[in-house]
Amino acid sequence: MRILLALLLLTCSVAYAAPVAVAGNSEVTVTLTDENCALSAVKNLPYRATWVEAKGSFEGCYDVRRDIVVIYFEDQQVVVVPLGAFRKPGTGI
Repeated sequence: MRILLALLLLTCSVAYAAPVAVAGNSEVTVTLTDENCALSAVKNLPYRATWVEAKGSFEGCYDVRRDIVVIYFEDQQVVVVPLGAFRKPGTGI
């Protein structure tokens, strides 16, 4: 039983993309994760981002360049956000 539980925990931890930063307002939330970018067309932005709004969500890829975050989304939108706009998930900071 312990081995089964250990395998289950290991599987869950590998499949989970930990959010590392969040930015947004009452209409939009952008989440940056430590997971690899899933968009095959994107080669220079290594990490996964997600844009969520009332109409739906969009997958994207990001990288931090100096003090800005460059994000490319699957709908071909590019967003440049100051790094200071993001906070650690679950905090107001």
